[in-house]
Amino acid sequence: MTAMMVTEGVGEKQTRGEGGGGGERGSGGGGRGSGGGRSCWRTRSGSVQCLVALVGGFVLGLTLALLHSVAFYLPNATHHQEQRDVMGVSWENSVHQPSTQVSNVAQSPAEFRQPPAPSFAPSRRNSCYGTVAQRLFEKVRVLCLVVTYPAHHASHAVHIYKTWGRRCTKILFVTNAESEEEEEEEKEEEEENEEEDKSVLDLPLLTVPHATADRSGLWNKTRDAFRHAYLHYYNDYDWFVKADDDSYFIMENLRYWLHDKDPEIPYYYGCHFDVIVPQGYMSGGAGYILSRGALKAFVDAGQENLTLAHSQGAEDVQMGYFMEAAGVRPGDSRDEKGRPRFFPFIPADVVVPKTKNLDYWYWENLAHDHEQGLGCCSDTTISFHYVKKDLLYTLEFLIYHFKAYGLGVPARDC
Repeated sequence: MTAMMVTEGVGEKQTRGEGGGGGERGSGGGGRGSGGGRSCWRTRSGSVQCLVALVGGFVLGLTLALLHSVAFYLPNATHHQEQRDVMGVSWENSVHQPSTQVSNVAQSPAEFRQPPAPSFAPSRRNSCYGTVAQRLFEKVRVLCLVVTYPAHHASHAVHIYKTWGRRCTKILFVTNAESEEEEEEEKEEEEENEEEDKSVLDLPLLTVPHATADRSGLWNKTRDAFRHAYLHYYNDYDWFVKADDDSYFIMENLRYWLHDKDPEIPYYYGCHFDVIVPQGYMSGGAGYILSRGALKAFVDAGQENLTLAHSQGAEDVQMGYFMEAAGVRPGDSRDEKGRPRFFPFIPADVVVPKTKNLDYWYWENLAHDHEQGLGCCSDTTISFHYVKKDLLYTLEFLIYHFKAYGLGVPARDC
């Protein structure tokens, strides 16, 4: 029935265009008589014409049906594929757009920044799902506490602020009050580079009183910064990162590592050294992460033990003692192949193949041994240390801008 209806439609089109014996012409049409389409079967040439019309109508109808099916299927196929990619990292309730209301977050343009555009934009964008990295940015809320001091604001902090710091949900640079001598030095730097100074003025600073600018002041700044985070941002963020001002963090990998973990459970992650503190501690240079549950345990431990709260010493070791007193054990952040994700030095120190020096402080103190060379590090490595300005921007370029043409793109025959 469907084929017959299509055929009649094609026949009508031929009648109007060519003047042949169509239904609307009645008995006209070169002696072919009345009866429209049925009369064409009475002669051999008419039979051929009817057969062609039938076949043409069937082909046209089939083509239109296929085109309609393809047009309907393709968007849905893309949608479901993206959904599977997202569900692979547990996107149960993250299909909505991020809320514009952020409680207890100062609305300075520097303090809350959307993630940069993805390096590999998908060929078909779906406004509902976006990229996995964008969904992780919305789902895993991270407050970054970067420890610095005034003399490093222009030389270190501002460059973190322009690179990986943009990918924190919120970032605070934990510094100390300037002395008169430091103020004079800063004025001289301002005169030398006015443009850079404008960026320095935008830095979101958290000033910690009674902290010195040298290494002995690291613990005071770190301890007070975490306590400040507990008092003012406890409900706004899930994870709290401590980093040095010469660190580099790949925030997408950090969020991937954390996305399926409950922030209410006390977690403490980083580069695990198994020395000094009975249960070990996380390297301060590599940076470490406290869950919201660990942050509360940290503050509770200081309130219950005032001697511990006012202790002094190396920042990472003191944090290790705090975590042990709080009952928070060091977590294992290695990947499924046993490769670490946090490193207290630059990539070249581990990726270059060479014989290990087992007397070197890193290999001597490390809780979990790993390879030296290209197999050293997880594909989802999170942090490096001793990253100066030049390497900072080099890593930024290589990770977020550089592309090796053709990788990940399926080849097709011409």
